[in-house]
Amino acid sequence: MIELHRMNILLVEDNPGDARLVQLALCAETQVHFDVVHVATLAAARAHLSQDPVDAVLLDLSLPDSIGMDTVKSIMEAAPAVPIVVLTGLDDSETGYEAVKEGAQDYLVKGHADGDLLRRSLLYAQYRKASQILIERLHSRNELILESLGEGVLGVDRQGRTIFLNPELLRIAGLENVGTEGFSAKTSLNEVDLQGDAMWHDEHPIEATMNDGNARRISDVFIDRPDGTKIPVEYIVSPIREHGKIEGAVAVLRDVSDRQHAFDVLQRQLGFHQKMIDAVPVPLFYLDSEGVVLGCNLAFESVLDKPSHTLLGQFATEVFPETIANVIATVQGEPLEKLGASHCEKIDVDGPVVLCLAPILDRGEGLLGFVGSMSRG
Repeated sequence: MIELHRMNILLVEDNPGDARLVQLALCAETQVHFDVVHVATLAAARAHLSQDPVDAVLLDLSLPDSIGMDTVKSIMEAAPAVPIVVLTGLDDSETGYEAVKEGAQDYLVKGHADGDLLRRSLLYAQYRKASQILIERLHSRNELILESLGEGVLGVDRQGRTIFLNPELLRIAGLENVGTEGFSAKTSLNEVDLQGDAMWHDEHPIEATMNDGNARRISDVFIDRPDGTKIPVEYIVSPIREHGKIEGAVAVLRDVSDRQHAFDVLQRQLGFHQKMIDAVPVPLFYLDSEGVVLGCNLAFESVLDKPSHTLLGQFATEVFPETIANVIATVQGEPLEKLGASHCEKIDVDGPVVLCLAPILDRGEGLLGFVGSMSRG
């Protein structure tokens, strides 16, 4: 035995004859059984909707207490999740189109809708309304996700028009009061380098990604905001593909101000430490565990008669005088447990000097590098 599908229909129609025709059209035996409740006014319809659930509303737009689109809006307000099929007069199809624009799922012309068409319209209306609600819920969920992200998100279509962005992106850009309309990655995001010069003179990374389909990671960029402040950011641009074609791009921006602040503090600390080391009259240098030069002071530069930038990143055994390089090679060949606090040798560097190399250890007693000092012997 086939189980019948039941639909509760609210028919809102003030003409008894038209109402009777609808009821007769829906009473035929099919796999769907329609239970029809008939009311003649908008007020009665709203009262019924507030008390009893219905699956669809058949709605006439010429009622004693309401006419036109306000009738549709009122029913939607009373029951937002219920599909509406509008009934129009023979010469009033334009009103039906307007009703669909306002949110109705379908419209039928009175006298031109037989039982099959009426039943099919109600079933399709129920399906379309359910699909609409699902899409709206998914859209709402996605909006909430975008708005709650700690990164700024910007989506553009193939023509470069903004199709979505979130509040964090507007905050990064300093444009909290600007909406999607009129926002452009190329003009609204004023991207500059550390010196304040414009980053992109020709092709923006978003345009490049849409042209070649390659994702891009951008760093060392600052957003020059309207209030004059600059926000350091990094971002990733990825193509949006549909059916194998590139339809746009999405950029995810991260405010790295905290990281930049920490970097600036570290830079100041390193600068201060270097000034302190330069003030020491004893020649000093320091190496990593592989013997690569990490730094030296002015006194050591004077001994070698070489500026520090020609030494940094080089192996000490390749750029230091041979007498110093030999001591470094000897110390590097020693097991860590035999190094002790320091290793000192008397060597010749434009005269006799004592070179001492001391290991630099981490908290776990692992070797980080060496610090060397020289004194005239």
